[in-house]
Amino acid sequence: MKYSIDPGALKVTIQKFYRPSGASTQLKGVMADIVLPSLSGVAGVGEAKMQDPLAWDIVPPADFIREDHTTPFMKELRSRSAARVAEDRDFAYLRENIARFQKNLATQTVSLNEADRRRENEAAKAREDLRKKELLARGESQPKTHEITVENSDAPELPAPVAIKEGSPETKLPGTAADKIGKVENGVPPNDPVLRESEHIMADYVEMLHRSSTVAVAAH
Repeated sequence: MKYSIDPGALKVTIQKFYRPSGASTQLKGVMADIVLPSLSGVAGVGEAKMQDPLAWDIVPPADFIREDHTTPFMKELRSRSAARVAEDRDFAYLRENIARFQKNLATQTVSLNEADRRRENEAAKAREDLRKKELLARGESQPKTHEITVENSDAPELPAPVAIKEGSPETKLPGTAADKIGKVENGVPPNDPVLRESEHIMADYVEMLHRSSTVAVAAH
C-alpha cells in the first residue's frame, strides 16, 4: 500500500536480553561501577522513559563461575577517578553543559523570536570557540595508536604507533570517540574527556593489579 505521507514506524520488542546472572538489562542496562558525568544520563531518553516499557526482571542464572577481580580495588579506583574528574577542565565544561540542558528541560519553552534565537546561537558559538581556543592553548600531545595483532601480541615492547586513515574500520562509527581518533578539525585536536578518564581508570587498575601481585609474591 502506498501512502501520500510517511506513516511512521512501529518497533515491537519480542525478546529480552539476560546476563549470565539471570538479571535482565531491560530499563536498567548494565550498571557502571564508576559513573562519570554524562549528558545522556539527564536527557530523559531511552526505553525507560517510554510508555509501557517491559519490566526489569530475573530468570534462573546460568551455570558459571563468577570471577570478581575488581571489588578489592573499587574504592581506590573510584577515589582516584573522582579526584581527576573534579580537577579536569573538560569535565567542568561538561558539567556546565549538563546544568544548561537541565535548565532548558525545566523551562520547557523555546523562544520563537528570531532575534532571541540568533542571540542564543551566537552565545553558544562564542562559548564553543572560547573552549576550543583554551584547548589549543594547552598544547597537549595527542595519544598514540598501537595496532596489537595475534602475531605481535607476545612482543616485549609495543609496536610502532600507526596513523588512523580515513575510511578505516576505526573511523566508521559516526558520533563515537573512535571516528575522531587522529583527526584535527579546524585546527582543534580531538578531545573526549570520558574516553580519556576511562583510560586513566584502566591504567590505575593495571597498576593496582601489578602492585597486588608484587606484594603477594613478596609475602611468599
